[in-house]
This record gives sequence, structure tokens and C-alpha cells, in this order.
Amino acid sequence: MGVQPELAFEAEEAEILQAGLGQVHVVVEESGSIGGLASVVQAEPEPFDVIHLSGHGVMTADGPRFVMEDEVGARHDASAEEITDALRHHWPRLVFLSGCSTGQAADTGLLASMAEALVKAGAPTVLGWARPVGDIAATRLAASLYQSLGRGDSIVVAVTEARRAMAGATPPSSAWHLLRLYADRKGLPLGRIQVD
Repeated sequence: MGVQPELAFEAEEAEILQAGLGQVHVVVEESGSIGGLASVVQAEPEPFDVIHLSGHGVMTADGPRFVMEDEVGARHDASAEEITDALRHHWPRLVFLSGCSTGQAADTGLLASMAEALVKAGAPTVLGWARPVGDIAATRLAASLYQSLGRGDSIVVAVTEARRAMAGATPPSSAWHLLRLYADRKGLPLGRIQVD
């Protein structure tokens, strides 16, 4: 796809599964495409509790984009509108855009961040990164987040615990403060997310 650095998707998946200790049910969409995401969402009878998209986020002249693939494996910079359509407006309680700068608005301030755009489209809560973040730091944070959600913690508690875990890691991660949580006008859900 020509995007660097190459991300270790399988390592991230393994770490999330390990951290979830059987409490987090993970469905992996292998193609990395909008069509593949739509197919996975349509195959489930109920909306997911969490949708986790892992990849690169980029800012273009047309606004923020999440780097995905098209049907033949070529790079496709997906807009918030395309992600919204793929999810069929059946929003999970949390969308995690685990990609660089997915929680960062354009320097002009005229375009919303990808995370903010998804909240405006109807997502109740969205996590994104305010700046570039390393693959290892993002993976460790995701593992900590899903471990906390698997214990039954609310989104707010899980995000707080994941940030604390990053700050307290050996060596400490300098990216702990870059995670951003966006919420709609209803406010942050304080109840637990039901996970398998």
C-alpha cells in the first residue's frame, strides 16, 4: 500500500486477545477494506459493543482519512462518511480509531478530526490519537483498554486505566497523553460495556 511504517496487525490482535483473557470477543476483518468492514458488520445480528480500526490516519486537503485498502489491495483513504456508511449507522458504544492523528484536527481548525467527524455522524464515543503514536505504544494501550473493559469497567474508567498503564510502564510511554476520547451531546457512558 506504500504507507510507512508497516504496522504489526497480528501482534496487536494477539496482545488484545491475551489481555482480554477470554472476556473480549474479537472478530477480525482481514481485508482492511470498507467493503470488508461493511460485510462483517452486516453479518452480525446485533451491533458490536466496540469497533476497533487499526491503521494509519492522514490529513488530506479533503479532511481526515483513515488509510484502508480497496477491493484489490491498493491504498484507499477512507472518509468518516464511508466508515459511517460501512457501519450502516448501527453505532457501537465505542469506536477506537487506533491510528496516528485520528483525534487531531487540521491546523486551520476548519476541518474536524476523524474522531470528531464520526461523533458528528452519530457515534456515541470515539477514541483517537492526537498526534503520531508508535505501533508498540498503541498496541499496549489497546490491550490495557480491552483488559479493563473485559473486567466490566466503564469506557471512562477503561480509558483512564489504559493511560495510567502507559504512563507507568517500564519504560514509561511518552504517548500516554495523546489519546483523545470524544463523546456526543449525551455525555460519556458511565455504565459497563457488555463483552462476551
